[in-house]
Amino acid sequence: MKSAAKIRIMHLLLLVDHKWRDLPGHAWLALSAERRGHRIDLVRNGFHLDAAWRTRPDVLIVNHVLDVESQRQAKLLAAAGTDTVVLPTEGILALQGARDLHAGVGGDYAGVARFCVWNEPMRERMLEHRVMPSERIAVIGCPRFDFYQPPVSSVVPDRRQAAARFQVDPARPTVLWATNFCAASQFTRNPEFHRQDWAKLGLSRVFGDCDQHGLADLRCRDQSAAVMRDFVERNPEVQLVVKPHPADDLTFFQAFVASCPAGRVTLVKTAYIWEVLPLADVLVKRSCTTGMEAWMRGLPTIELQPDPRRNYYCPEHASGSHLVESGEQLTERVRAVLAGEPLPAGLAEARERFIARWCYRNDGRSTGRFLDVLDALAEERRQAGRKPITAGRPAPFGWRRKLRSRLLMAGDYWLHDRRLYGWFGRMDHQGRMDKWFTYRAAAAWRARLAGIQSHDAAAAHPVPSLSSLGGMA
Repeated sequence: MKSAAKIRIMHLLLLVDHKWRDLPGHAWLALSAERRGHRIDLVRNGFHLDAAWRTRPDVLIVNHVLDVESQRQAKLLAAAGTDTVVLPTEGILALQGARDLHAGVGGDYAGVARFCVWNEPMRERMLEHRVMPSERIAVIGCPRFDFYQPPVSSVVPDRRQAAARFQVDPARPTVLWATNFCAASQFTRNPEFHRQDWAKLGLSRVFGDCDQHGLADLRCRDQSAAVMRDFVERNPEVQLVVKPHPADDLTFFQAFVASCPAGRVTLVKTAYIWEVLPLADVLVKRSCTTGMEAWMRGLPTIELQPDPRRNYYCPEHASGSHLVESGEQLTERVRAVLAGEPLPAGLAEARERFIARWCYRNDGRSTGRFLDVLDALAEERRQAGRKPITAGRPAPFGWRRKLRSRLLMAGDYWLHDRRLYGWFGRMDHQGRMDKWFTYRAAAAWRARLAGIQSHDAAAAHPVPSLSSLGGMA
């Protein structure tokens, strides 16, 4: 890593998608970037292009450019001196078809300056299909997984702290059900929006017909809930904690809890998965990233697939867990785990292989590797004399869109929140709770993480005294 004196300090604009998945990792990234001398602002998903054209950063950092318009905007911004860098935040790319989608196969990535992938297979796929030149694709791992390793893991609660927060008994055996039925949620809550988003992102290449996939996900969600309800009734000594995916419809799981025996099930509405995992003696999941995160903590995991058609299923990922299809099988497996049954060698080996293949290095340094990529890009821009251009490069938006964007962003997105949530509560039209970050929430994470020294803290960079994390004029 070069010192701040040898690289050109950049202005970075970082998109934040799901607050309950991405915000802490992005706050840590922002602090680490500032420690290297860069200036960084955060922006909500959907406002990032407007903010980029208004503030003209050196680099716009996004989670994907799957849709045609994002690819077009990346080229326009590149011509105006702003580079687009892709930092993926989601997706188990071992799922059949997902690699080609997220690798940009068939897309136009000419405007992307750097694509930072989680793993070598993803890079190989991009090179095989000539999506981008090799020098513009970097393997870094997954920065948000840094929270499972020192030094950032110091913010992860222990079991008693987590139990106190979520009001469960730390002495009782606890099963954690981490759900991921996003297609079912979107299909039932807002089918027209779901179809539009499906087409925009090209998801038919991975999952097929939108409605058929939504119905299959809905069927699996209902079957899974029936299995979990049966498990609760069979095992009065066990407490169940339900952690919905940030994009799941929370109202469905509120109804699920109400249908179970009183006082036996706890619903976690808003939390990061690493804040809930310390409660668990065993995790129940469905080919979800939470499985990898549980493995990083050494937790037993169970793959629940009640639908024999297995609409959403990754055999490679499932190989690190016990597979069950019914409440009876789930009861048998959980009781064996709680009785102290050791993890079979085959499952342990499958976990290690999966993490090594798909997560690169699980060493807590992925954020630093990403910043190394940005530092190298800064040096490249310095040598080329490349800077954002304002003269003769107006934003490709009319005044109405510009005004609308500024109004919705004003006052920490106050008007945008009213459109999303109405005047009361924090649930949006898809049943997601408090999905969108605020600068206030980002500042709270900055304060919480500020005392942690990054791996490269010994480097000779001054830490700039900057204003709020997202303050963009």
